[in-house]
Amino acid sequence: MEKRINLIKNIANIEIENKSYTFPIVDLPEEFINWNLKRRLEDINGIEKGKMPSLHGPHNAAVATCGAIRQDSLLPINNAYKGMGFVPREKYIKSVLNELNVNKEKPMKERLNYLKNLYKNPHLFNKKLLVSLELYTFKDFKTHTYLNIMKNPIASIVFLDKVSYEIKSVVDIVFPDDKTNRYKKEILNYTNAIHSFFHGTFKRIFPVLIFYTIEAFDNTPGSKKGIKIE
Repeated sequence: MEKRINLIKNIANIEIENKSYTFPIVDLPEEFINWNLKRRLEDINGIEKGKMPSLHGPHNAAVATCGAIRQDSLLPINNAYKGMGFVPREKYIKSVLNELNVNKEKPMKERLNYLKNLYKNPHLFNKKLLVSLELYTFKDFKTHTYLNIMKNPIASIVFLDKVSYEIKSVVDIVFPDDKTNRYKKEILNYTNAIHSFFHGTFKRIFPVLIFYTIEAFDNTPGSKKGIKIE
């Protein structure tokens, strides 16, 4: 069940059941990025006022995968809510990661201010991908998302708010002990660091799921109804 996708520039080559597929990796739509960052800022402003962040919106997304049948299931499909986020572009990620490490012990108010300044600068972020941490896969337990992606590295990600977006992607998993390229390693370190920056320090470094964008759809009820964003 060893899975890897081969990335050459902006082309993803993957294998599913001994068949090879090639997909172009594209930019996330500007309207999606603008909505996502704007809503993140709104959520931070709400947290500063003592409000709990909503379960819908820019952070939590339903991730659908298919491919493996786990021992406790009869079907190879799965859908799980996961925390999703952006990562800085390759030329910025090291400096942003250093800033996270410098500020991680500061009071929450100062950390929230840092995040607000970060999300006000969309040019910092890689427009071709989203990331999530594989929090619940361990040596003796594998999530259905993990098993599916290892066998069939494609996923559909759905965000629901007053608007709704679907991002179809190919997925790579980077483990802490992987010998991989520098940027993927920095993505792993950054995603763990920003997770700890908000939630507190974790003893474990979690694997990171990298979702490379293949297609995007506007699923807003009543208006777009699943129209592909070109």
